[in-house]
Amino acid sequence: METTERKPRFRKIVRTAGIVVVAVLLLLAGANLWIGRIVRQKIEKEVAEQTGGMCRISIDRVRFNPVGRSMRLKGIVLTTDSLLLAKRHPGLRMFRLTAAQLSIGGIRLTQQDGDRTPTIAEIEVSAPHVDIVRNFSDSVPPVDSLQRASGQTVRTIGIGRLRIADGSVTYCEIRNGRQTCHTLRGLSIQTDDFRLNAGNANDSGWLDNGIRTSVESVNYQLDEGAVALQADTLIIDTRKGECSVAGVRLLPQYPKSEFASLVAGHPDWTQVVAGRIACTGVDYPEIARNKKLKIDSVWIGNVEIGSFKNRQIPQKQRIKPLFYQSLQKLSFGVEVRRISFSDIRAVYEELSATGTVPGTVTFDSLRGDLYGLANAASPEHPRITLKASGRLMNRGVLQATFLLPADSLDDRFEVDGKLGPMELQAMNRAIEPLVNARINTGRIDGMNFRIAGDSRQADVQLLLLYDSLNVSLMKQEKDGPKARRLLSAIVDDLLIRTGNPEDGVTRTGEGATERDPYRSQFNYLWKSLMPGIKQTVVGHGTVVKRHRHRDDRR
Repeated sequence: METTERKPRFRKIVRTAGIVVVAVLLLLAGANLWIGRIVRQKIEKEVAEQTGGMCRISIDRVRFNPVGRSMRLKGIVLTTDSLLLAKRHPGLRMFRLTAAQLSIGGIRLTQQDGDRTPTIAEIEVSAPHVDIVRNFSDSVPPVDSLQRASGQTVRTIGIGRLRIADGSVTYCEIRNGRQTCHTLRGLSIQTDDFRLNAGNANDSGWLDNGIRTSVESVNYQLDEGAVALQADTLIIDTRKGECSVAGVRLLPQYPKSEFASLVAGHPDWTQVVAGRIACTGVDYPEIARNKKLKIDSVWIGNVEIGSFKNRQIPQKQRIKPLFYQSLQKLSFGVEVRRISFSDIRAVYEELSATGTVPGTVTFDSLRGDLYGLANAASPEHPRITLKASGRLMNRGVLQATFLLPADSLDDRFEVDGKLGPMELQAMNRAIEPLVNARINTGRIDGMNFRIAGDSRQADVQLLLLYDSLNVSLMKQEKDGPKARRLLSAIVDDLLIRTGNPEDGVTRTGEGATERDPYRSQFNYLWKSLMPGIKQTVVGHGTVVKRHRHRDDRR
């Protein structure tokens, strides 16, 4: 009988306990919703007040956990009032921020040096997206910061763990009535110890704690969309001092034959595709604090470079500084100990003012090292040293060592190089379209040269050994280029020396070249070789330096 009575009593206790638990859960849920609504309203109000009504924020849902001191916001949208934005920031047309979710955990206020410093154990942001539109036609006065607008300062914010996942940025510029947009996709940022001094814009201590940033794709438009700079994967790690980028592409958006005519300023068509670039020993705090790019080593591999100059389209004359002059004029310091490169191919094409086919010069299988890249001399590296090798026209092995000035007070450079054996007919791809001449036969046995000069003039000393040289002058006809037989015979008999050594005498050439400041550094180096080549190859009546061949001196 007692057993029978205990069962209903037990069931009643269980039922009552269940009702109490459900009631408590409903009460907690209701309290959570109520607190969440209060927090959401507080955030929306604070954002409006702190920005003077310029910014508005809406949040779909807020969950607050007082026990865990955590908060989760979903469906965040921050927009701006266009009139107030235009009044305070005339150049800024639009700013919009959205995020799928923001989670904040371990919120506390700690006392430090008499100030209450907020600390947060963890922040996670999911799928943030930023849209910015800026019009550079508008005048842009000094920007009033939110700190000055609010009159309040938060000195330091400590964040233990920060995670941003699947972020993206779209930044659009309006120039000359044309809008160009740049995009960044797949942004990820993570750090386990982040501290930001919001009261000091120049504070870079947060870089010392180690931040890893990765981006899945970058698309940046240059020259108002005429050229796209793209990359597949970008990784920056401030703790390890490393960075790498894969699939780098500089891509003209117009065909090479039309590029110069369609782009303002009529620049040359240039395309670069690089497999990977990696840096180690990057001093990120030095970059932030002293505006100095300081890197231990850089590796560049698997690169294709293409350049096309169309001389049938007039270009505005502009002075082209030499490489080291451009480096010295940078507004920030540069110190890179070593840059190694390999598997690089460069193709230069030029269409003459009257030509139909461009002349082509190629440098294949380029590899080498650059030491002491800097715009200020140091005891360890007083000069910039570049050692490179490759194949000219994928034939002769070309080796060169460049010594360039690092100090702006120094303007002297030196180049020592040599070219290995190659058949000269390989140069017809460049010579025939540009100078209407064809090499019928000829072989280089070797060439050694030394160039020394500055930004105004260069001297060359050159030894070119070759044999069996025969050249024809060409003329364009309807059925293709034809040789000018009479002129070709005169050139071969009276002007061109068929070989060196000749009659037991080895000739050397030397001379000076004035630089054309409106032409490239490559043009300067090539022209610097010409006096030595002409003295060696051209003119039976020319006075040149002669050296007896070794066999004749014995």
